[in-house]
Amino acid sequence: MRTLKNIPMLAVLLLAFAAGAVPQEPSIPQSGPAAALKQAAVLKPSLAKYALPAGAVRIASDSDELFGWYEDRDGLRYLVYEWGKPATVYSVTVADRQKVSPGRELLILHPAGRSKGKVKATASFKTKWINPRVIPAAALEAGMLIGCFIPTEIAHDSVNNDTGKANKLAASWGDSLGGLWRSTGIYDICRQSSADFKST
Repeated sequence: MRTLKNIPMLAVLLLAFAAGAVPQEPSIPQSGPAAALKQAAVLKPSLAKYALPAGAVRIASDSDELFGWYEDRDGLRYLVYEWGKPATVYSVTVADRQKVSPGRELLILHPAGRSKGKVKATASFKTKWINPRVIPAAALEAGMLIGCFIPTEIAHDSVNNDTGKANKLAASWGDSLGGLWRSTGIYDICRQSSADFKST
């Protein structure tokens, strides 16, 4: 009977040990002009491509008070968060180079002053890239670019068996195991706890 009472304590100790062994993720940038300038100096070279290109035009018929759809000269579409207050990201269910069908959930977020909601696609797209700062527990600020999308007229999930892509690993073993670890609930609890626990 004494052994059974110790099991919950052992589980808590194991989780505490695992949390200490997890490498720290970069923290969410702090708000304010000084913090923004400091973060921009650090993040600018690696995140330069995640900015709205010059000449992109807002498509008013496809935009609303929360999000703006922008289109550049090449026909690429950009999703921009436009609500005047920050939003907390709860989940992101879309990735780079992924096909997106109408009705598919892209992310769940909670804008300040509004209810939590799901963001869904209303057309077919191929995701060119998603801003790496758009992750669970991140704070979206007005004007932040969420991702770049390529409009498509049709979408399917059929794979050519002759290419062998259906049977090959897309990444190395290290990348695959890292991805597996990041997909577990324990990793996300550890990461979100170190990011901003009160917002998760």
